[in-house]
Amino acid sequence: MRRKQERQGTAFSLLLLGVVFAMTIPCASPALGSEPLGDLDLRLTLVGLETTTASDGSVAGGVARIEATLEAAAPAREARLRVLRPDGTAWLAGGRPFDPGPTAWTRADGGEALVAADGSVALGARETVRAVLEIPLEGAAVHEIVVEVAGRGARGSLRTENVLRVALGVPETDAEEDDEYVSFPVEVRP
Repeated sequence: MRRKQERQGTAFSLLLLGVVFAMTIPCASPALGSEPLGDLDLRLTLVGLETTTASDGSVAGGVARIEATLEAAAPAREARLRVLRPDGTAWLAGGRPFDPGPTAWTRADGGEALVAADGSVALGARETVRAVLEIPLEGAAVHEIVVEVAGRGARGSLRTENVLRVALGVPETDAEEDDEYVSFPVEVRP
């Protein structure tokens, strides 16, 4: 009987040791990966914000400087950039559709990117290019800027987009998101 208890105690100890060992082994985390999720991956970073003021001291508008980093998992060609509003229509500047013009892409390693005369870029597999965009902003608001890149790959058309929220002249709200709801803090005034 005593022998059976010793074996059970030894088996439990080995099981506990195995669980502790398995928990200490680092697991692969997809959040730490640097590979694009599709054939193209676009990341946006706000690198500067200039504001203009109206005669009454309020914010009239400004310019957001955004760094766009485009990474290709597979070869892509004729990749063009567009700036959109969240509803998919063109970004407006002065009441007219905004055209960023030919994009000055540079390779992430510092070299020149293969850019066509129309501003489109060709990327090889696992190649990364960057560009700094200057986007005009009108009025004090939290502006949601959607940047879309569309091009062609070996399997047909490619498209990716990303969005960046830029607060101009107003405090930015900290949204809390879960799978079902988005919550915004609200200040209640009597």
